[in-house]
Amino acid sequence: MDNNQSYFFKIATSLQEFERIHQLNYQTFSEEIPQHEKNKQKQLVDPFHHENTYIICIKGDELVGMVAVRSQRPFSLDRKIGAVEDSLPFKVNQPCEVRLLAVKKEYRNGRVFAGLAQFLAKFCLEKGYDLAVISGTIRQLKLYNQMGFQPFAQLTGTEEARFQPMYLTKATFDASFAGRILRPAVPFLPGPVQIPEKVRTALMGSPYSHRSDVFREKLDRVRSIFRRLTNCKHVQILAGTGSLANEVVAAQLSLLNGRGLILANGEFGSRLVDQARRQGLSFDVLEKEWGHAFSKEEIAAKVSNDSNMDLGCP
Repeated sequence: MDNNQSYFFKIATSLQEFERIHQLNYQTFSEEIPQHEKNKQKQLVDPFHHENTYIICIKGDELVGMVAVRSQRPFSLDRKIGAVEDSLPFKVNQPCEVRLLAVKKEYRNGRVFAGLAQFLAKFCLEKGYDLAVISGTIRQLKLYNQMGFQPFAQLTGTEEARFQPMYLTKATFDASFAGRILRPAVPFLPGPVQIPEKVRTALMGSPYSHRSDVFREKLDRVRSIFRRLTNCKHVQILAGTGSLANEVVAAQLSLLNGRGLILANGEFGSRLVDQARRQGLSFDVLEKEWGHAFSKEEIAAKVSNDSNMDLGCP
């Protein structure tokens, strides 16, 4: 997301998203840029649609930007200038083609384009692509350059719609305006975890014995900080994952009387149920399909049905 958290970038997966992609494709490349004929449906389905991976930008319920990536040869650009490798000044191993870069007019403030470029660069690296090529409209060459795209080969298209072949690499993106100003993307996945530079530097340092005075001093200092933050008399530090933390919480709850409630609408909720059973806890489960939200009223009704139920849940 951007700094105001108003834009969300993702890979298109739903039928509704694909319908909106076809609409934006038509608005951009039939109405604005006369590259394709107009039609009554006001939709333009790309001939490579089933080979494309679409990176889209969402604001609220509106699809405001998109770009498509495909790696299957021949590229559409191959058909216009020949094999793209023959026109490049360096060797490439696994190129991909970027197409249909489009943003609605009212959102062309730079942030959407930059966000799409950032997501695109990350996606290409994860897929192992070392080069992305694009046919960029000559109307937006300055914008493409700000995203890191570099021109090569001759112009293509017609007098009404001229296009410049361009390429993007990790180096050109990192050196571009977009690559320099964008903050790291915020992932909404369980892993891999992004590690701050300060932590990585510490991990690369020489280890010292857990029996040493230095280790005991650090451990005591951390315990003191946690006691102050939690207002507890005793704090123990365990080296392990979040699953271990859940086990410890469940074991502690087993010392208490009463009945609990577990909300399960995904993998982690199901894991809590399994851990609570292993610890012999007394509890009920409010379960929903994965990803479906719970309402305050549902939870209150479930709790009120059992007067012995504790509001605290494992």
